[in-house]
Amino acid sequence: MKWLQELREFDVKKESVGFELSQLGELTELGQLGICNLETVASKQEANDAKLKDKRNLKELELVWGRGEHTIDGDVLEGLQPPPNLSKLSIINYAFATGPCWLCSDISIKRLESLHLEGISWDTLPSFEQLPHLTNLKLKNIAGMRVFGPGFGGLTERSFMHLKTVHIGNMPELEEWVGGPNSPLFSRLESIRCLYCPLLSSFSFLECCTNLCRLHIVGCPELSQFAPLPHTSTLTDCSVNKGLYTGLTYNGKCLTAVRYEGALAFQNLDRVEVIQIYRSPHVSLSVSDLQKMKSLRQLDARSCSSMFSAEWFNPVVLEELAAHDKYLEKNISVAAGLIPEVAMSKSLHPGSFQLEEMEVENISAVLIAPICRRLAATLHTLKFCNDDVTETITGEQEQALNLLTSLQSLRFTGCKLRSLPRLYGLSSLREFWISYCDGIQSLPPKEDLPASLLVLDVMGCSREIKEQAKNLKKAKPCLIVKVRHFIFFKATSFFET
Repeated sequence: MKWLQELREFDVKKESVGFELSQLGELTELGQLGICNLETVASKQEANDAKLKDKRNLKELELVWGRGEHTIDGDVLEGLQPPPNLSKLSIINYAFATGPCWLCSDISIKRLESLHLEGISWDTLPSFEQLPHLTNLKLKNIAGMRVFGPGFGGLTERSFMHLKTVHIGNMPELEEWVGGPNSPLFSRLESIRCLYCPLLSSFSFLECCTNLCRLHIVGCPELSQFAPLPHTSTLTDCSVNKGLYTGLTYNGKCLTAVRYEGALAFQNLDRVEVIQIYRSPHVSLSVSDLQKMKSLRQLDARSCSSMFSAEWFNPVVLEELAAHDKYLEKNISVAAGLIPEVAMSKSLHPGSFQLEEMEVENISAVLIAPICRRLAATLHTLKFCNDDVTETITGEQEQALNLLTSLQSLRFTGCKLRSLPRLYGLSSLREFWISYCDGIQSLPPKEDLPASLLVLDVMGCSREIKEQAKNLKKAKPCLIVKVRHFIFFKATSFFET
């Protein structure tokens, strides 16, 4: 046992269960140690018997008092002084108002790299500027802590300049994280985790964190002052959740925003492949931003009234489109303004717009010949969902649809359509879905369905269309036909509830 190097949990004796703290004194080679039930230690002398200061190989130390328990002697923690070369320290549930001298005044562990303080109520926190190697700081449930930053517990502007990771959690009294918009305090930060701080309302220094890679904020409903996210291209692991189905998540490839109140920095999303934005009326997207997102494959925006600004309504573009496509009306919708601008842009060559999947609410916004020509080479999935305006697909729109020769899956869900288009030109189509479109009374004639079609899925539609689907199965035995009745919930995204 004398040569033991790792002891993750040493339970101090409590009511005849556990060990005497003095038994640790014999373990001279320990490199990692966790001590629990320290509330049972009666004096500093008993703590000295562990001989932690003499364990020269000790790199990681965790000291844990029982939750709600009280130490008899406030000097016990003084007696648990670790060796000067300690690199990682955790102190949990130590109930006295002052910290140990070896950490909070005459600091002896100047090589400390990681510090975790939890369940304490110290008047003064350690002077972090005297810990030049400290890069990882975790603070949880610090009683009386209303401000994090210079001015609290002896902290100064130099206290945070070496930190790379900060984790703050379970702070019911914390109101402000101090740091001005031009402050260098947290300039080296690479990771921020801020969890369950219900009163925290200020976070103004985020733009200064130019090296930030990870940002996780959960359970901070008052926190609203954010820079547009992701504020730098290095930030590729981000989640800001203010409530159930409310917030922002981003992993470098996919960005999802639901009822998000802040701004999005689309210019930093050059590697994003999927963007899903729901019920976020303040989010806006510019033409130049879209052109920079060269990896974008899927864009899904619903109930986003400011998504497309006035620049999308380019009169020159609309006139050019109208000259080539006389069905085109001048009162073109907002969504229709999006893709024509891209389709007619002089800066985009034919192969530069690589959209593979599209889900839209407006049928007429997409079924325009110049748009479909631009999308024809790459678009393989097209979903029309909850279009409560379009009742009839015109001949011109039908022709535009049949230009999508790479399309493999076509879906109409919750639409007001009275009839379906013919699909004669969709030579790559594999799946055709019609769901909850009550007004549709008939399928396209079987001769207008492409030979490539493998699956026809009909759900929650009229009796007539279901009968036709069953008859089509008999006429085309190789076709997989699925006919399903209404169910108690719509098969749509939970964001639509």
